[in-house]
Amino acid sequence: MSLFVIFSFIFLLVSCKKEYSNFDKIYYSTSTCLGTCPEYYLELSRDKSFKLYAKTVFKKNSSYFDLEFDSTKIGYFEGIIEDEIYKNLNNQINIINSPGYKYNRNQIITDRQNIKLVVQRGGDKTCYETFYPTENFQKNVINLLNSVCEKSDMKIIEKFDIENYGCR
Repeated sequence: MSLFVIFSFIFLLVSCKKEYSNFDKIYYSTSTCLGTCPEYYLELSRDKSFKLYAKTVFKKNSSYFDLEFDSTKIGYFEGIIEDEIYKNLNNQINIINSPGYKYNRNQIITDRQNIKLVVQRGGDKTCYETFYPTENFQKNVINLLNSVCEKSDMKIIEKFDIENYGCR
């Protein structure tokens, strides 16, 4: 019986490890392009809450020749991201913070969306800005952040300041 209690106690200690966040805040912004690229300003906190200003969003079936805004997805919103997305994002932030990580392809493309990601840890900020992201950065970071911006269960809120979204 005492062996069971000891193993139960050890299991409890091991399973109760605290979730560690690789960031205090994330600021993510996208620009429009000459197509249907959405324009987002996302602020994500380590407590999994976020604020979003969706400035330009087109309907899913819009084409370059028939652009139609989706007014239901434009505005100021807030919400909470799911645990699985948070864990994945936290892991990806750790990966892109590694020395030598390539997030930008060194090509000049004029008709692309400008992507800015600012990761704040304490008083330090790390900026990632690109018009032409690597495939891994697009798949593992940008698409993940866009999925947060495209959530359907967000609450409409009042306008908020977006001055922290710059990389300078």
